[in-house]
Amino acid sequence: MAAAQLSILDKGNPPDSPYATYNFQQVGTAPNAEVKINNAETVIFKSQVPIPFFESPKLNLELRRKPGNRVLFGNLPNPSRTGAIKINPGEEISEIYVFI
Repeated sequence: MAAAQLSILDKGNPPDSPYATYNFQQVGTAPNAEVKINNAETVIFKSQVPIPFFESPKLNLELRRKPGNRVLFGNLPNPSRTGAIKINPGEEISEIYVFI
């Protein structure tokens, strides 16, 4: 983790998609000093605006690694509507986990 930098890039949407294009920012340090999942280090990203749920999944969210701008995942999974929802003051948050 110390030698690599991760980012999420939204490459846009197919025609007639209901989604906008979203920007993501990293939350905390990399690796995150406060959050571990199953005792593993994490890098946490949050979209700058909420992403609504639609019938069609959101496509073209790439997880990238620098140096080299290498694509690790070309289509990140979408949160499940029936999955766990975390309540943060004033907002509901759906999460996905990607293990690399």
